[in-house]
Amino acid sequence: MCFQTGVGVVPLPDFRTEGKRVFFTSAMGTGDLSSWAAAQSREGIDAGDAVCQAAARDAGFDNADRYKAWLSTAVIEARDRVTSDGPWVRIDGSKVAEKLGTTDIVNSISQNENGDYGEVRVWTGTNSDGSRNAESCDNWNNGTNVFRGLHGISTTVNVSWSQTSPSGTCDTVRHLYCFED
Repeated sequence: MCFQTGVGVVPLPDFRTEGKRVFFTSAMGTGDLSSWAAAQSREGIDAGDAVCQAAARDAGFDNADRYKAWLSTAVIEARDRVTSDGPWVRIDGSKVAEKLGTTDIVNSISQNENGDYGEVRVWTGTNSDGSRNAESCDNWNNGTNVFRGLHGISTTVNVSWSQTSPSGTCDTVRHLYCFED
């Protein structure tokens, strides 16, 4: 879309909101998160957090060590991992969510840590309300086609942001969502 501005034209209001950042990673990999370059010899969800923290650090964000991957396992729910209050905003300042653990978000998580927009598939193992799903690539330790992992789509604002059917095999290459906590 193009908007004209000029003399006598009222400028558009600033849509940016203050809040914690959320993005999808520019890095991607299989459901074995320990195999990702930025995993730093960690496994499972810890490897996902390391990937998010490396992305935040490389992008120059403050508090890079406070980023967590939006991931669940057989016993851990993503909504319990991100414990701080929102709101969360994309890199461009658009509000994504006031709080987590609800089924819908108000804006898509369609930007990576570098500010690039895109529609990508994102590993989650998480239902849209933040609860765990059984399909989590053997707790994010398996990157073969023997296991399956639930994923989301970065450009959606309905349940598909975190939970898309059918799930994919864990040898598929996907991104991660990263929330500042």
